[in-house]
Amino acid sequence: MTEASTLVTGVSKGIGRAIAEELTRRGQHVVGVSRSKPGDWFKGTFVAVDLGDAAATDDALKDILSRH
Repeated sequence: MTEASTLVTGVSKGIGRAIAEELTRRGQHVVGVSRSKPGDWFKGTFVAVDLGDAAATDDALKDILSRH
């Protein structure tokens, strides 16, 4: 069985960061998406993508779904 993952957008700062930190604290594997890389605090899987770019977002989500 594969590990369950939670996708969090905007993971590098603000609300996305707070959500990712809490989920990680609770033992969840977080797949974080944002334009900029989060700091060393982030222990999940990071995917760099600009969600304003539809084609890049589509490619990133296909990749995430294939791996998680």
